[in-house]
Amino acid sequence: MGGSYATAAFNVGAAAGPLAGAAALRAAVGPVGPLWASGCLVLVALLATFPLRGAVTAGRSGGGGMPR
Repeated sequence: MGGSYATAAFNVGAAAGPLAGAAALRAAVGPVGPLWASGCLVLVALLATFPLRGAVTAGRSGGGGMPR
């Protein structure tokens, strides 16, 4: 089920990103508008993910790397 959510999120981002970039081209900042739009989208993604980081790492131990 996690793979389907990742695919859906990827598809939404692939559709929404260019639309946001195109809309930002017409903004007052001009040609650097898409850079600002992408930065804002990254910020939104980080703000949405940060509260959930405990749920993602709950089952993991501190080590990392390959299991032995």
